[in-house]
Amino acid sequence: MIGSVINVFHSRLHGAWADVSREPPEADEATEPAQPPSGDRGRALAFVRPHDIHIESAPIAGGIEATVQDLHTIGPLVRVELAHASELVEVELTRERADALRLQKGQRAWLKPRQVKVFQVPDEALEEGGSGI
Repeated sequence: MIGSVINVFHSRLHGAWADVSREPPEADEATEPAQPPSGDRGRALAFVRPHDIHIESAPIAGGIEATVQDLHTIGPLVRVELAHASELVEVELTRERADALRLQKGQRAWLKPRQVKVFQVPDEALEEGGSGI
């Protein structure tokens, strides 16, 4: 069903900003965890609908790099599946926009989420076995 998917980005809150550029850092079990940077408010989940993600085939300021995994044409829309870190991200484009980008499997692309909803999440919820929600 078109529009039924919500992308979830694991991130960290820094003041009023959520950093969704990479996976949450893993703590090194052999050493004490590093102190969070000043203004770090902890882990968060950022929710973005597939049609609220801007995509380009060249680097863009503030963009998140990903790799095209698959493309599906569904009527006037194209759903693009991309891999970012260990996450699968789905983006919906018009067929015209997809044709202009000329995306292909294996190609790098840059994503810039719009209309992001960010929620702070207790660390316990994101531990192994927790749903994160």
